[in-house]
Amino acid sequence: LALNEMGLVKVEDLAPLAYEARIAAKNYARSRCVWTGRVGVFLFDQYRSLRDKGRLVKPGTSSSMSWEEIWAKYESQIISEQRERGKELGEDALMMQTYMRILEKSCSTNQAVDNLFLKDEGASIDGDDISLASIASQLEKDVRAILLSPKEISKVEKTEKRLEKKQLKEREKEEKMRRKADRKEEKRKMNLR
Repeated sequence: LALNEMGLVKVEDLAPLAYEARIAAKNYARSRCVWTGRVGVFLFDQYRSLRDKGRLVKPGTSSSMSWEEIWAKYESQIISEQRERGKELGEDALMMQTYMRILEKSCSTNQAVDNLFLKDEGASIDGDDISLASIASQLEKDVRAILLSPKEISKVEKTEKRLEKKQLKEREKEEKMRRKADRKEEKRKMNLR
């Protein structure tokens, strides 16, 4: 995402790569899993395929959605979200938002699975804290090191720091507004008594 924000790589180029990388990562993780985990995943994939598509996954075929299925899923989600807001997007804006949604979702994990398998956030391996955020951060740094020159990496990092500061200020502002609204609500309730 940072590469897109810097204008170094277009989102329409990154989204298909992110889609493929997510499938590769999922297949790798499954291949490294103990046999009971592989059986459990296979059964869950069968259940999900039967529920969503009305058919079982053939052995040896991928249970992942195709690029076209992913595109249709997120495009319809965005259209429905925009309708709820009373807005309508143009074709180009819809396409860009769909690419962004695919890119964002390829970097996220299923919260239910995280809760099931990552019960202890403070768990450590050899004394080092491991978290999805730190893994994602390291992966992004590694990708930058491959794709960018040191000068471009420095530029991206500066932009990220600036964006983080801006997001922190926005969160602080929202929190302040929320507290102010809470105080007003409390006063209103007190006046009604």
